[in-house]
Amino acid sequence: MRSRWRLFIGGGPESAIYKTTNAGANWNPLAAAPDYTSGAYAYGSGPGDQGWYDNVLAVDPANAAHVLAAGITVVESSNGGASWTNVNGQAFFDGGTNLLHPDIHALCFRSDGRAWIGTDGGVFLYQPSGPTVTNANGNLSITQFYFGFSVVGSTVLAGSQDNGSARTGSSSLGAWTGILPGDGGPTAITPNHTATQFVESDRALLRTNTAFASDAVDITPLVGGVPQFGLFTPPMIVVPNLADPSNPIAFYGGPDLYRSTNPSVDFPMWQQVTSGNQDVSAIASSPSNPLVIYVGFTNGVVQVSTNGGTTFSSLAAEPFTDTFVTGLSVDPSNAHAITASFSFDATRHSLGFPHVAQYSWTTTPSSGAWDTITGDLPATGAVSRVVYDQGALIAATDAGVYGTSAPAGNSTLWTKVGTGLPNVQVQDLDVESSGLYAVTHGRGAWRLGLVLPGPPSSAVASPGNGTATVKWVAPTSSGGSPITGYVVTPYLGVTAQAPRVFNTTATSAVITGLANATSYTFRVAAKSAIGTGANSGPSSAITIGTPIAPVGVRAVSRSTTAGTGALTVTYTAGANNGAPITRFTVGCASSNGGATKTAVHIGATAAPITVGGVTTAKAYTCKLRATNSRGAGPASVPSTAVTVGAPAQPAKPIASKVASGSLKVQFRAPANNGASIIRYNATCTSSNGGVTKTKTGAVGPITVTALTAGKSYACTVSATNSRGTGPASTASAAVTA
Repeated sequence: MRSRWRLFIGGGPESAIYKTTNAGANWNPLAAAPDYTSGAYAYGSGPGDQGWYDNVLAVDPANAAHVLAAGITVVESSNGGASWTNVNGQAFFDGGTNLLHPDIHALCFRSDGRAWIGTDGGVFLYQPSGPTVTNANGNLSITQFYFGFSVVGSTVLAGSQDNGSARTGSSSLGAWTGILPGDGGPTAITPNHTATQFVESDRALLRTNTAFASDAVDITPLVGGVPQFGLFTPPMIVVPNLADPSNPIAFYGGPDLYRSTNPSVDFPMWQQVTSGNQDVSAIASSPSNPLVIYVGFTNGVVQVSTNGGTTFSSLAAEPFTDTFVTGLSVDPSNAHAITASFSFDATRHSLGFPHVAQYSWTTTPSSGAWDTITGDLPATGAVSRVVYDQGALIAATDAGVYGTSAPAGNSTLWTKVGTGLPNVQVQDLDVESSGLYAVTHGRGAWRLGLVLPGPPSSAVASPGNGTATVKWVAPTSSGGSPITGYVVTPYLGVTAQAPRVFNTTATSAVITGLANATSYTFRVAAKSAIGTGANSGPSSAITIGTPIAPVGVRAVSRSTTAGTGALTVTYTAGANNGAPITRFTVGCASSNGGATKTAVHIGATAAPITVGGVTTAKAYTCKLRATNSRGAGPASVPSTAVTVGAPAQPAKPIASKVASGSLKVQFRAPANNGASIIRYNATCTSSNGGVTKTKTGAVGPITVTALTAGKSYACTVSATNSRGTGPASTASAAVTA
């Protein structure tokens, strides 16, 4: 026997395992094979056949007569298909101990004769010689969760494929506690009465008033005693009821939308509130106005209610050819604005292209317009839902989670977010203060440690003519998602003006549209796909249209008298920003106790300014600012510190080699500024790795020894008197030691 196959044809009479023993020339059905894809055989009762969903076959590579076939359950033959046994040991509903989980999708024999079995309940290892079955899931996180999960307080409640509904702690996402079996679906925890919770099991809606401490009650809407089931996982939500917290307003999506105001009783009243006779595929309520409810259908129609869900009106027609509404979210700050996603079918089992659009309206629901923002989302799969997160949009896609903080029509740029999250279908998202939660269809549930970027620092502004140039230092933390731009906000006093958005990572920006002769401060915030972070501290105030700060400020000590001296300050003027400069003001301050002094030069052009009365032997730095008719501009960067009365700067010295590792430094004595020079300081510094050395002497020249032989050096000289050490000279020409 060379190979064997199982062909399935819609559960019809030709459904069978077919076997060939002549390399495919002839095939014969195996009449003894049980119908392992049928509910009647696998469960022991019930209609239906799942050959379309799970139907696999494996032949033992060491024994062609040993074969496993699997659908809802697994059957085994050790005699070439003449007879078969149920590996589970019984029908699943027979009441004994089940060895497997139903719905098998993968079989693989190992070289030792054992076989891996992949099911909707994970991985099992089968030992035919036992026979024994071992649950091999270990630490695998491969649950196929569905959209519509709930995070309230410390609890996460979610429904999954063939593993029912379960809950875990929102802080740990640790072990899950099962609540109901079967196929789960959307869930809801009433925010203001958390004991009232809702889950779905095989499309039925069940409610507990005790957080499942006692049995749940089936409250599925009925018409003529018939459950109003719609999709495989019917969407449902609850809206808190402030007057009666234990009875939230419940919405269930069947072939139309149903609403109940008393879902906590055993037989609640349901009202059909739409009349499109079309399956509901998405429901959302407004965070800012609980009376506003949106509903989406499988034919692309989206409707809104503004009276708590009693009546609905249609929005304008959506813009896509794929019309299945996969998700709806309402803007937290605007109940008349939504973001919607579309595909051609339910995203859990159907690949599709991503389609995302925003819609807003003012007077009537149909008066709005759709704006497609799909942008550069991966074209490899559909979008299940898009949620709002602190000004950003976060999308659950078939290829992970993507975010944008700047929707821009079809030019919208999306960034992948969620470190460590695999490239897997994400069914839904929930934004909470504790993080962004994601459920996947195959890799379990995740809490993504996404936070906003930190605040930038060191904001500095300089004035222009009706403009300002603002510079800052990027945040130390991006929050786990790359920074995509910055928002700069001007302030008049404590009043924020219109923010300016820059979609670039540059750390400077020119702010236009400012009023000349007006004082502003500026704050900067970073933005990422997660949203816009906190503002920086304010910049120093600047007056728009005032002159740019002078540059190249240098202070030089002059001769002194008893206790006081003078500094000469030179500089280069900055631009006048459209109004002539009328004066320059210099201020010199000491870092070690000297008196602060100022001086003014009247005129439009720069000229040296002498600052008198500074304290002898004290260190000073000086700043300048220029003034025009609009006011005083910002201060310059301070000059290098200079000690009053210390010797002047020597002229450029000459260095020459006198021996290996020794240089002679020649120089002219500078002005002593009123106190005799007591020593000179020669410092030689290497540009290519040699050691730096300093030698002193009462007179010149000075020989600097112990330098690194063969290395290139340049040398400077400074002079010291009783008041301090003056500025160092310009470096000599380089010479090899």
